Amino acid sequence: MRVLLDTNVIIDAAVPERRYHDIALRLLSCVDRGQITGLFVAPSITTCWYVSTVRHGVDPRPLFSTLEVICELAPMTRAALRRALESPPEADFEDVYLAAAGL
Repeated sequence: MRVLLDTNVIIDAAVPERRYHDIALRLLSCVDRGQITGLFVAPSITTCWYVSTVRHGVDPRPLFSTLEVICELAPMTRAALRRALESPPEADFEDVYLAAAGL
């Protein structure tokens, strides 16, 4: 099973005081053990960097190093963007874009 790790999951994994920190780490453990295939998108890294360092004073680079080894980087392609642009107005644009990148 392929699982696209949402930006919030990555932030939760990076910041110990976040509510779902332990759950995010368990999910990454499943990726590390090969039970699921984890994917993430590059914008999640920059967003996590900002939230972790500026708001929580946490250096997320150790997590980023782990993600780089155990996960795949989902491409944010024109096709993914096109799919999001063509989604219905009531759809969550970011969700559609990320889902299309993870296909």
